Amino acid sequence: MNDTALLPQTTQELEDHCAQLTRVEIEDADHWILHQKPVEVADAIIDWAIGDDFYTPSPTTIASDEVDRSAVRA
Repeated sequence: MNDTALLPQTTQELEDHCAQLTRVEIEDADHWILHQKPVEVADAIIDWAIGDDFYTPSPTTIASDEVDRSAVRA
């Protein structure tokens, strides 16, 4: 994590206050992660919201940055 605005120290011990906290770290991104890694952020949100069993993108889909979300909307 290369975020210089939200330092790792600012989120230490969050697990003590939120037992079901989900923390996802995405490599090679910083404070502008939504612009730098939109597919990875979307996949992390989908995994959190509906779980891995419902939607798992194929490596080809991830590599092309063209993610088919039709299964999510079904």
